[in-house]
Amino acid sequence: MLFTVVVVSAISVITAGLTNIAYKQITLSSLAKDSQTATIWADTANECALFFEQVAIKHLLGQNPLTNEWTCGGINFEIDWGDMDDLEFYESGNYNYELSAQDDQPKQPCFEFSVESVQDESQVKNVTIESSGFNICDKQNIRAVERSYRINYNGEYAPGY
Repeated sequence: MLFTVVVVSAISVITAGLTNIAYKQITLSSLAKDSQTATIWADTANECALFFEQVAIKHLLGQNPLTNEWTCGGINFEIDWGDMDDLEFYESGNYNYELSAQDDQPKQPCFEFSVESVQDESQVKNVTIESSGFNICDKQNIRAVERSYRINYNGEYAPGY
């Protein structure tokens, strides 16, 4: 009887240890998946921000009246132009703006980005794009993972239309 109790106790300890290891492995693999998801959203934010800054913004600022909506990847954004209200302001090189996803969409994007431009004395435009991606859209959740990028470039991009 004593031998049986010792064997059952040993098996229980081994089982508890293996269960703990398996739980930690599941958590670790989940974190890797969440990190990859956040990285993909951050990369999507980069692509949308670069396209907006280098191509779409000139078209939108040329409209009268100024539009406050834009679509990228099937996601509708509201544009906060800040102080910028026309193409001349954009071409001055000193501006900042932010885009945020509209709340009434079935597919919520899990990213955000902002753009800032400063033109120095030599008339070179220095643009900084900061983008963040999240694995889940509720950033207050304890399981939320964030990945961020910062893109800096100089000069001016003028694509043909």
